Amino acid sequence: LFLEAAQERQRRETRLFPGAQELLWDLKGRGVKLGIVSTKRSDTLEIILERCGVLDCLELVIGSDRVKRHKPDPEGLNAAMAAMGVSREALLFCGDTVIDAQAARNAGVDFAAVLNGTTPAPAFEPWPCVHIAPDLLDLRNWLGEQAKKTEH
Repeated sequence: LFLEAAQERQRRETRLFPGAQELLWDLKGRGVKLGIVSTKRSDTLEIILERCGVLDCLELVIGSDRVKRHKPDPEGLNAAMAAMGVSREALLFCGDTVIDAQAARNAGVDFAAVLNGTTPAPAFEPWPCVHIAPDLLDLRNWLGEQAKKTEH
């Protein structure tokens, strides 16, 4: 009952975090393959992302309805890597929960935490994080620095 009631509100009222649109456009412009693995339903995510003008930035959206086992199980991340043709070594999974960090570890991929959710930085300390970003602007800047390092 909650999911039925929440679904329409999510689709209508969800807003992107500050800097999300710019981050996605920037990464797509640099040729980075982008996808989402989420516990929200795929159709709900697609509606939100289309309404916010960023759905075209993504190669895929894998929601809870497209996997049998939800995060922290690595099924969604493994499916994303297979669909996008990306190796574990080339994937960076970004998330704002400890469950996201666990899913990255279980999939054997790098993880960057973003503190725009409700999880504070100390909660990520037990998990291997390549970066902990206070917000999406910081993540965008850090990713830009990493790209410059690999160009040299």
